[in-house]
Amino acid sequence: MSLPPFLATSPAPVNPPSAARIKALYASTSTQRETNPTGYDANVTWWTGVIEECLRTGWVGEDRLVLSVNEGLVEKFENAEGARPKGLGGVVDSMTSSPAKLYPLNQFLTLPTPINDPGSLAYRLLARPLLWTVGRLNPFGGERVEKEEAIWKRVHGKEYVHLPLVERAASIVIKHLESHPPLNYSDRLYSVSSFREKFGSLAVPTRSDGKTALPQGDHRLSERDMQVLIKWLSRDAGVLAFDGEVVKVVDDLAEGITEADRGTVTILTTIKTVEKQITSLTSQISRCTVTAKEQLKQNHRSLAMSSLRSKKNLEDILDKRLATLHQLQTVLTSIDTAQNDVEIMGAYETATKTLKGVLAHPSLDLAKVERTTEEMAEALASQEEIDQAIRVGGAVAVGAGGVVIDDDELEKELEGLVIDEQQKQKEREEAEKQRMEVEKQRSAKEREEKERAQRVQAAREQAKAQSTGHGTSQGQAGQTDTAKDDWQKTYDEAQRRKVEEAQRAEIERMNREERRVAAE
Repeated sequence: MSLPPFLATSPAPVNPPSAARIKALYASTSTQRETNPTGYDANVTWWTGVIEECLRTGWVGEDRLVLSVNEGLVEKFENAEGARPKGLGGVVDSMTSSPAKLYPLNQFLTLPTPINDPGSLAYRLLARPLLWTVGRLNPFGGERVEKEEAIWKRVHGKEYVHLPLVERAASIVIKHLESHPPLNYSDRLYSVSSFREKFGSLAVPTRSDGKTALPQGDHRLSERDMQVLIKWLSRDAGVLAFDGEVVKVVDDLAEGITEADRGTVTILTTIKTVEKQITSLTSQISRCTVTAKEQLKQNHRSLAMSSLRSKKNLEDILDKRLATLHQLQTVLTSIDTAQNDVEIMGAYETATKTLKGVLAHPSLDLAKVERTTEEMAEALASQEEIDQAIRVGGAVAVGAGGVVIDDDELEKELEGLVIDEQQKQKEREEAEKQRMEVEKQRSAKEREEKERAQRVQAAREQAKAQSTGHGTSQGQAGQTDTAKDDWQKTYDEAQRRKVEEAQRAEIERMNREERRVAAE
């Protein structure tokens, strides 16, 4: 068994069940209330979700918020074999009872009070099962199950507002107005058509889980959907004022619709009309130009001239429309400015009244303010006298304790500490300087010794090479003796420097020790 077309869409309104389950859902009727109430409730819940999603996504018709219960609705749910659900009337009937999802369209549009107002008749009817409202309890105590045919006959041909979808669509509009508040007076005013133009696509309701999940295509609220949405936003949400023609974003429903609002909406509508005319004229002028070029290529000079004349006439009309548009926009800007000035003056008046009310408080009486400030000055002066007495008394108490501190002596001691620290710093710098000088001399001597050792080593190797050969001359023997003498001198010089270095280090250590003892 293949899936019904409405379940084969992407995304599907609900997760497609098994073939056996689909068969049971299509066969379900209100008579199951007696034989299998749990199963019937499950079937009704499933069909309720399907109807909501198919209405929201546009499967059952153009409307997204209004459900029309007729043969066309049943046809939308035919399966691949042409079978229709038998219990759709009972499902619709259950959706009108507590908690109600469907509300009669005519009553919705004419109801003067919010539907969810606990004091309204509509709320009381929605808050209790429809079984009680239509008297479907028999007088002998048992529940009388109405046949499916009778239920379908009762709901057939009626139109219902789907309340959860309306609330979600209204929530989208309210969030948009909160995040994009109108800046100018004219931004708050709409005609019904301009309101639909702005919010028709934006306000398509989401699923119950908050996701959009719409099939591909253009999704917009219908004109009837927009009437329902505006009614809810004005009557139940309180964010719009509506008189049947003018839609106004308000903070307080007491504002209402004024003649200035109607006049401004007329100007806005005219501006929209003129803008469309300008767009159309621009397109016509372009077509005339193209036509004239083509006719000229075909040597139809007279036709080309006619096209150019039409172009000139259209350009003349376009200039007039542009001037009209500029004038209307200037007037609209002036209206916005004037209305903003009115609001500013209202704020000034409110601020003035508030300030006067605050200044009228008894505690802000001029005589009382002067008296209070004088008393505060006296209190501060008394506090200063008390502080001075405490400081003087403390000094006397310290003197009575026998502890006398000479500030000059403290200054001298402090100067001595500073001088001592400076002397120690100078000695450290001199010692570091001497150490660097000694290190420099030691490095130079080590290099000199290394060079001499290299020369001695070279002389030794040369003497050794000469002593191994035959016919060695007397001059070569003399060179060997000279090398030995140089090596011996180098060694003696190194020993002498070593002794001098040790003596110098000992003298430096003794000097440092003497300075340290003298400082202590």
